Amino acid sequence: MKIAKLSPLFLALSVSAFAKDVVVLEDNFAVPADARIVLDVPVGEIELRTHDGDTLSYRVEVEEANGHWFSSADLNDVKVKKEISGDRVRLEIDEDDTEQHWVIAVPRSAAISIDLGVGSVEVEGTARDLDVDVGVGSAHVELTGSEYRSIELEAGVGGASLRGFENYRSERAIVSEEVSWRGNGQYDVKVEVGVGDVTAKSS
Repeated sequence: MKIAKLSPLFLALSVSAFAKDVVVLEDNFAVPADARIVLDVPVGEIELRTHDGDTLSYRVEVEEANGHWFSSADLNDVKVKKEISGDRVRLEIDEDDTEQHWVIAVPRSAAISIDLGVGSVEVEGTARDLDVDVGVGSAHVELTGSEYRSIELEAGVGGASLRGFENYRSERAIVSEEVSWRGNGQYDVKVEVGVGDVTAKSS
């Protein structure tokens, strides 16, 4: 049996045809005091940290989503859509069939809202209002403050865990789990994962 030999040029063209392009976007700008940061990502990973300054900085890598033989993503024109209205700052990349890998730093005084369709979220150092919604994936949150009024964790199919807080309530069903805690502070934390695990801990 003869085995066909593929030319180096053919192999190179084959590899390049399936290689994914990556676009890197970066920015750094001042945000209002006590801002509410809203981040909307369809698929990808989010790593969010806080700091003591008054600026928001991000670095996001955008690539074609996995599983698309012929992607409709147009990475040439991809950009971060930034909307600032009062104290509300919203960031979004409005491009289908992409995966987005965000590394973002926000002021410690900011409230945070994250909506992620599929992927993972890691939040470190937040001390104010936090609202995270993940469709499929995972969410891990580190809380640095003590002025919380409520903490609500919910996994529709998966597990929920809260560490570093006493007298919390945990309800486990067949495939779901909910954890709740009540305090005397003024800030609320709510983290929901449709399918996957959610954990929160006090640093």
